[in-house]
Amino acid sequence: MLEEEKKEELLALLTGKKYRELKSQLVEMNEVDIASFIEELDSEKTVVVFRMLPKELASEVFACLEVEQQQHIITSITDNELRAIIDDLYVDDAVDMLEELPATIVRRVLQNSSPDTRKLINQFLNYPENSAGSVMTAEYVGLKKNMTVEQAFDYIRKYGVDKETIYTCYVMDEKRRLEGVVTVKDLLMNDYAALMGDIMDPHVIKAYTTEDQEKVVETFNEYNLLSLPVVDGEDRLVGIITVDDVMDVMEQEATEDFEKMAEQDQYIGEAYETLKKLSADETKRLEYEARQKALRDKNAIEDYGYHRGEKDGEEIGRSRVNRLNAKLLEEGRLDDLKESLLDTDYQQKLFEEFGL
Repeated sequence: MLEEEKKEELLALLTGKKYRELKSQLVEMNEVDIASFIEELDSEKTVVVFRMLPKELASEVFACLEVEQQQHIITSITDNELRAIIDDLYVDDAVDMLEELPATIVRRVLQNSSPDTRKLINQFLNYPENSAGSVMTAEYVGLKKNMTVEQAFDYIRKYGVDKETIYTCYVMDEKRRLEGVVTVKDLLMNDYAALMGDIMDPHVIKAYTTEDQEKVVETFNEYNLLSLPVVDGEDRLVGIITVDDVMDVMEQEATEDFEKMAEQDQYIGEAYETLKKLSADETKRLEYEARQKALRDKNAIEDYGYHRGEKDGEEIGRSRVNRLNAKLLEEGRLDDLKESLLDTDYQQKLFEEFGL
């Protein structure tokens, strides 16, 4: 993480237009720290600083920026500058960016990509969402079975600089079917004349392009992998997933889980408010029913009072029911109130309970 003091020093150089000194410091920094510095600049200074960076470093920094900064840079630089960045990006980073950008920006990016890069990007964009194919990268070291150790080292020196990892190499047959895996340690420990087919480990843990990314995470955790080869339905090697890709997936899954929890909390809150409203409505309904019941039972109450041998049975009976209802409502005993309206025997028990 870039320290605040360092940020202030860089910002002072930028404000003072000491661009040569600023560039000399930036090229010595990690791409993540440079991106952190750029993200705190306004739109004009963002482009100024980005254009100071050498081509390869610029691509690495670009991949670390938020989508908003990437979009601003794309719309501010020339087609040639954009082509250099996109062609130097790892394909999975380019795909991640394109999935977030507006269609007009995506169109310009693809138009300024080389045919090979454009073909790869389109291939990746066609894989199902959240599948192994959608998170893999095409930048891996692929070796032939008939290569010697010496030839393998020559190949790695020539092409390894653009690969996401060179420690683990994958051995394929002439039809690009995955047959084994070798590490740089294996190459160092064997004679230069040894063949890949003889020193490779044929027991390869792999994933298929359509496999769910959660299963990929489980595989990484179970086998403590640094990278995982991805094959198509015919076992042809099409890419690899690295541990940093898996960390991105884990972060994405965690974010989705938190969002689901938030939605659930919102649902619970809404349900609670609905229940409160229903409870209030139920109270009003029971009060109404109690009043209607009292009116409907006027004659019955009178008879009930006379049967008890009371002279003013009507008034006494009505008073008892009203007092009972009032007490039940006061104590919030809605269930008892409802039951008393439906069952005279139960009502009589409540009279006795309250001494009415």
